[in-house]
Order: sequence, then C-alpha cells, then structure tokens
Amino acid sequence: MTFRQAMRSVFSKYAVFTGRASRSEFWWFALLQAIVTLGVAIIASAITGDGSNRVAGAVLQLVACLALLLPGLAVLVRRLHDANYSGRFALLLLIPFVGGVFVLIFALLPSAPVGGTSDLPVALLETEAGSAPFISTP
Repeated sequence: MTFRQAMRSVFSKYAVFTGRASRSEFWWFALLQAIVTLGVAIIASAITGDGSNRVAGAVLQLVACLALLLPGLAVLVRRLHDANYSGRFALLLLIPFVGGVFVLIFALLPSAPVGGTSDLPVALLETEAGSAPFISTP
C-alpha cells in the first residue's frame, strides 16, 4: 500500500472502528502524524519566537492534535483487529509508559487470517441494489 492509498483509506474511514487496517496503512499514518506534529511544533516555535505569544502556538498544536486524534484511534483499533486482538486493547494507552509499549508490540505483529472476525457482517455491507458482489453468502 502506498502513502497516498493509506491516507485515502484512513481519512475515508476516519471514524470507522470496525474492519481491519494493514500494517502499512497504520505505519504510513503514523509517519503522517509524526510529520504533522514536527511541522506544527516548528511553526508554533516560530510564532512564539520570543515567548510573548505562547497561547497561539499552544492553540495551533492543540488543533493539530485533535484533528488527528479520531483517525489515529480508528486506524489503531482496525490494526489491532487485523492482528486478531480486540480493539479494546487500545485502552492500554491509558497506562503510562507500559501501555504504549504493549500497543506498539501489538501494532508490529503481522496480520492474522482469523482477524476477519472483526470485519463487518454481510448484512451491513449490503447495498440498496442487493448484496455486495464481492461477498458470497451460503
């Protein structure tokens, strides 16, 4: 999956917590988050220069963080599904230090074929014209 495909996938499913996300999709989005965070930090430091306008820099960083929060959580949950773990393991991030390490390890694991249990049910994928053509039902 290329960077462009990953960004299209992540932002088209920015609030979808079901289904799966490949490792490449997850890590391309992690790279985007790092680049945006670094860029916003540089811009914020340029704005605050002498320290007289710290509020503007903090607001800019807060807006960037909030803009990437929901898509980041969604792609993390889908990545956990792809590795055949519950999306609730993302709550480990609330445990200082150790939780982030565990989530990182889970995100590094390869895709599991049985991770399909987190995919959407066939009934949700049906369109108005009938069932989706790529799904075979018994």
